[in-house]
Amino acid sequence: MTSSFWGLGGQVLLVLVLIIGLLFAITWFLKHSGLAQQSANGHLKILGGVSVGPRERVLLLQVGQDQILVGVTAAEITLLHMLSQPISVETDKPEIMTGFAQQLQALMRRRTENS
Repeated sequence: MTSSFWGLGGQVLLVLVLIIGLLFAITWFLKHSGLAQQSANGHLKILGGVSVGPRERVLLLQVGQDQILVGVTAAEITLLHMLSQPISVETDKPEIMTGFAQQLQALMRRRTENS
């Protein structure tokens, strides 16, 4: 009777470990694929982003009708610029990041020229 108890307990433990592992795998996939992009009732959206370092990013956010550029590090989020004219971003095409990166570089060039 003892061997059948441990056999059943071992099977239950194995299934539990597999389920927990599957949950972690699904969570990791959703986080890294961008499919779980959160929005605050449609008022806050991430339109694009550029990695500028190992743990640093520049993100273009849609906040209501406004678009803002923020810098994100492991320690803080900093407002970089409020765009006076919104950038047109098509969310269903994979070239978004390239267009966003080009527009960000042009904006940064203009900003340094004006300084």
